[in-house]
Amino acid sequence: MILRRLPGLQILTMMILDLITKGKKPRPKTQAEIEEEKFISAVNALKTLQAPPGGCISIDLEELREVIIASREQCKGLVRRNGG
Repeated sequence: MILRRLPGLQILTMMILDLITKGKKPRPKTQAEIEEEKFISAVNALKTLQAPPGGCISIDLEELREVIIASREQCKGLVRRNGG
């Protein structure tokens, strides 16, 4: 990227963007954006997740199973059974 090779240009660009956006309120996040951020945080928390340059993703299935079981246990109080 050109901006990385020219730090002065990068600073100038940041200053211009700052002037353009000054006084504007940031747009509130949508529910979909919030859920996406939570999902990305959860995926990043997995210790054995690997994504090599080839594009395949692998994870230790036992770790994934443990995370799912722990999440279920944590959320049991949110669900009420009807009937029996």
